[in-house]
Amino acid sequence: MTTITMKLVSELRQRTGAAIVACKNALVKANGDLDAAIRLLQERGQIIAERKQGCTAAEGLIATHEDETSVAMVEVNCQTDFVARSDLFRTFVRELLQRILHNKINDTVALLSTIYSAEQTVADYCKVLVVQLGENIQIRRLIRVEKTNTILGHYVYMDKIGVIVQISAGDLALAKDLALQIVANNPLSITREDVPEEVIAREREIFSAQVETSGKPQEIVERIVTGRIDKFLNQITLLGQPFIKDSSITVSQLLQKNNARVISFTRFMRGEGIEKQHENFSDVVRKELEKY
Repeated sequence: MTTITMKLVSELRQRTGAAIVACKNALVKANGDLDAAIRLLQERGQIIAERKQGCTAAEGLIATHEDETSVAMVEVNCQTDFVARSDLFRTFVRELLQRILHNKINDTVALLSTIYSAEQTVADYCKVLVVQLGENIQIRRLIRVEKTNTILGHYVYMDKIGVIVQISAGDLALAKDLALQIVANNPLSITREDVPEEVIAREREIFSAQVETSGKPQEIVERIVTGRIDKFLNQITLLGQPFIKDSSITVSQLLQKNNARVISFTRFMRGEGIEKQHENFSDVVRKELEKY
């Protein structure tokens, strides 16, 4: 039987990113054959990853990073806040951002096929991470925005909400203030013209139903509904909102003072749209044990 040395274990760990114990066990089973041990670890990772795929991953991190040419933002999900706070998970997210920027990646499909370490793709390393952390890991979404003679501001609030905003002029301080504005007030769009007609129609219907029961004349009802629609549009559009640092002016007036305009913005909120499962902890443990 081949002696499993620490040098061999270290080499396998370097090539796969798997835990030391997992590397040693794989080498023992493969009788010291490094390539066979890699295949064993990949197979084990695939099996565990498939088991975990059905588990809801709504926790995790939203993070941003920039280089000389662009800013990237990514949402990576796991099952618990405990794993989201771990160094291993946070390092993985940082490494992903570096690869997104370096390789100019614009979607998760391209990111998953990118080389992560040695001969591993990001998708392969995700499986290793599932084994190490014991949770479903999902790279949910990403965006990369190029600077191209514009100014980019980005901000992340407590790993939960991230924003990238692109403006035509001004400075980084203005861009940062606008990113904070979008994080705090969650505008639906930049201007009123960007709001979908069906959204306005739905709100008009709700406001009309509320006011028509008052018994007021129709022209008064129309005036009240129009006023409420106007207020609603100010609330959900970036330019119509009061500036968070000075509520005496709107964002539109702030931009006019700086001869700037907002070109685009993207806002990620962690777990947004993912239906969380609420299970009894003892039931979760029992279900996991039944798999083995």
